[in-house]
Amino acid sequence: MIIVPIVLMVCVFMVALSYVEAGFRSTYGIEYEGDLDFSLSSMRLLSRFSEEAYDSLKANVSAYPESMEDFSYLETVNASLKNNYSYLIVKKDDEIAYYGGEESSDVEKAYKLIDEISDSDELNSQSGIFVGGGVQALIKLIKFNYRDGSDGIIFIVTESQGIVPEIRNFIVVMLIAIVLILVFTAATMTLWTYTGLVTPIKRLQNAAKNIKEGKLNFTVEGSVMQDEVGMLCNDFEQMRARLEENAKDKVHKDKEHREIIRNISHDLKTPITSVKGYVEGILDGVADTPEKRERYLRIIYNKANEMDSLIEELTLYSQLDTNELPYSFTEIPVRGYFDDCAQEIALDLRENGMSFRYENFCGLSDSISADPEKLKRAVDNIFSNSIKYMDKEQGHMRLTIKNVVNDYIQIEIEDNGVGIAKEDIPYIFDRFYRTDESRGTQKGGSGIGLSIVKKIIEDHGGRVWATSELGQGTCMFIMLPKITEENGQVTLENESEEGTNGGE
Repeated sequence: MIIVPIVLMVCVFMVALSYVEAGFRSTYGIEYEGDLDFSLSSMRLLSRFSEEAYDSLKANVSAYPESMEDFSYLETVNASLKNNYSYLIVKKDDEIAYYGGEESSDVEKAYKLIDEISDSDELNSQSGIFVGGGVQALIKLIKFNYRDGSDGIIFIVTESQGIVPEIRNFIVVMLIAIVLILVFTAATMTLWTYTGLVTPIKRLQNAAKNIKEGKLNFTVEGSVMQDEVGMLCNDFEQMRARLEENAKDKVHKDKEHREIIRNISHDLKTPITSVKGYVEGILDGVADTPEKRERYLRIIYNKANEMDSLIEELTLYSQLDTNELPYSFTEIPVRGYFDDCAQEIALDLRENGMSFRYENFCGLSDSISADPEKLKRAVDNIFSNSIKYMDKEQGHMRLTIKNVVNDYIQIEIEDNGVGIAKEDIPYIFDRFYRTDESRGTQKGGSGIGLSIVKKIIEDHGGRVWATSELGQGTCMFIMLPKITEENGQVTLENESEEGTNGGE
């Protein structure tokens, strides 16, 4: 606000000054650089207006004094002087012989000027003398003698009033320029204030109103200038985007919660109905033999286990959803851990009439850092999901553990079940996603089993993915990092040993 007007004024002043200098050089014969600055602050400028006429008259009157009696000659000289704001007065003895002022009849003015000048030799020079009073002027005089012996004096008068129009124009231009600069600065500041402050503040006001009303589907445009107001608009937009994202997350989570409640309610209803039916059979005496009562009680026990499993899964989901799932990581030998897991899995699969093959190609010294219970839960969820959707009479599953690139082990769990369509594979690890909604409802389950697997594996620093073909089966892949020197844990060297094969 301060620097810009000053810079503009200095630029205008320099341009106008250059224009004035050019005018002086062309009009008044100022030829050398630097003369103008000196002349503007002294009487030298006034003296320059009559220098040429003074030299010419002085030379001419010395050679031809009779020319001072030639009226046409005096008129010619006076006309040239008027172009430079000067005029001629010729005095013969005590009388005015010629007066070349604005009004030739105004001889009284000539006598006043002459009276203010002392008749001294100092005036008989090229520099002249400046007189004040009623008429302010620079006067040069040349003394000579007429042919009849009379004393003559030539006065060259250069009046200071109204001379040098370039200076007046320069002042006018500067005043106009100052006014325009002030108007331009005021207009610019007004525009800047409106665009840089008022408009963004109105946007923020409307945005705050929308947020208050719960409307988040809009965008807060930033200021054109990257100033504090623009940064405030950007921060406000980031806050709005975060609120919108949180609102969408809340809606999504509410939908998930309703979905899991619906699924769990449905899945609990079936075993509870069965339990109630068998308990009523026992109470009503339908189970009238020890064998029937034992069978009824075993069924009730299995249904209770199903309900317990659903409740445990719901609890685990709640912990995963709030990132409160506790982990107890420890060093686990790959060979021994999965050998034990394979034995338990083999028993469960035999009960379900399915065959099983287990292969472990890792060395005895290969180990991972994991929570044994959580990792077992992830593997069990995959096997349970495969059992649930097995559509073959001769169901078969295979568990393979092997070393892969660098410092990772890969777990492969393969079945020959119903399979998954290619378009569904990217979504099977999403919560509550079912490839066939009606089939999922019939089979039961909360719909979060594979999402729990993904969460557990990722918390172990690994990743999980699947390949499948409809009607042929599915293969789940889990990749986990081994303990090595590079990851700052216990150093173990890999041993190249043959895998241990389990029976079918």
